[in-house]
Amino acid sequence: MSPENCMFNSWKVIAFFDWEEVWISASILDLATCIQNFCYKDNKLDKELFNTIISSYESIRPLTKKEKENIVNALKYVWFTLSVWTFLQFKLYHPNVDKVKRYLFYWEVWLDTLSPDDLNNKLQ
Repeated sequence: MSPENCMFNSWKVIAFFDWEEVWISASILDLATCIQNFCYKDNKLDKELFNTIISSYESIRPLTKKEKENIVNALKYVWFTLSVWTFLQFKLYHPNVDKVKRYLFYWEVWLDTLSPDDLNNKLQ
């Protein structure tokens, strides 16, 4: 989920729409996409937003032990695939410099170095 796929009313999400790529996959990838799109302010992980998304998610569907162990891998996967997709879409096919800039920072933060310990340390 990304902000472009949400309808807001007074900063409250009132609807979601993102059905063009519906498929069955690991739920943790949807959670990682949500974290990637909503938990960064000025290209830095916002601990409060991250914890809010995780706790809200787990209030409905608790993460399994395996999902908790692999959240970093899911984030890396999402960052990598979304960065490549964005580059192709908005650099080559439908040029849009602002959209490309939005996703370039994932190459600079954690993409090749993030570990579970790093994430845990950032959230303490």
